[in-house]
Amino acid sequence: MSGDPSKAVQQILKAKKYANLSPDTVQRILDWAEARVKKKEVDKTARKKLHQIYGAYFNPSNATAFEKALRDRPDNQDEIKEFCQELMDLHSSSQERLEDLSGFYNRIFEVTGIPDRMIDLACGLNPLSYPWIHEHGAIPYVGYDIDQKTTQLMNELLQSFGYPAQVYFNDLFLNIPEHREIDVVMLLKALPCLEQQEKGISVKLLTEIKCRFLVVSFPSKSLGGKSKGMETNYEAFLNTVVDESRHSIHKINFEREIVYVLERAD
Repeated sequence: MSGDPSKAVQQILKAKKYANLSPDTVQRILDWAEARVKKKEVDKTARKKLHQIYGAYFNPSNATAFEKALRDRPDNQDEIKEFCQELMDLHSSSQERLEDLSGFYNRIFEVTGIPDRMIDLACGLNPLSYPWIHEHGAIPYVGYDIDQKTTQLMNELLQSFGYPAQVYFNDLFLNIPEHREIDVVMLLKALPCLEQQEKGISVKLLTEIKCRFLVVSFPSKSLGGKSKGMETNYEAFLNTVVDESRHSIHKINFEREIVYVLERAD
């Protein structure tokens, strides 16, 4: 989007829970709503969609918590994991992964091997799990998400710990970040949310991401803790969108998350 944000975008960005979003992302959602509802319903519909894809997962007080964390971060390496766990608890998606982060990456790397670099798309607060990735070595890691302020703060935090990890703003609908065939690319619990914004985006992403190993996951339970046949539904969905070039799918079950490692044919 060129020039200053439109008045409609500015009004939405005034809301505390959406203040960290990019004007480009907000404009994209407004355009989405405008194509579907009457003019007088555009703002309400856009806000509802923004809540569905962002606001329902992340409390607006998180930025304040991160700013405080930057001031109070531990110097003792032994305290870093506990510190990162407390921050990840602020986001409902990463919160569900906290019980066994070592086991989470151990089981993924059993399939992929130790990667030369990891790319984490629509990452939320998952970059804060890097201390558990680091158990396997100083693996370069880059995370991307639509929350501009939080990505910046996570970047500062991880850099202050001396990790080879970086976090940046990115909207997958506007640009797919650069990656290499040897990278392990992750899309953790992201595809359902992306499909809610544009039907068919999963096929586009899974086709255009050319790495050998693509790690995607789905929640096995709703935010309210109910399964509702989610595993069956998401597995059926995945089978419809997987690119033919990915000849094998490795399934890993966790308590609140189902991980699929999609391996591209040589």
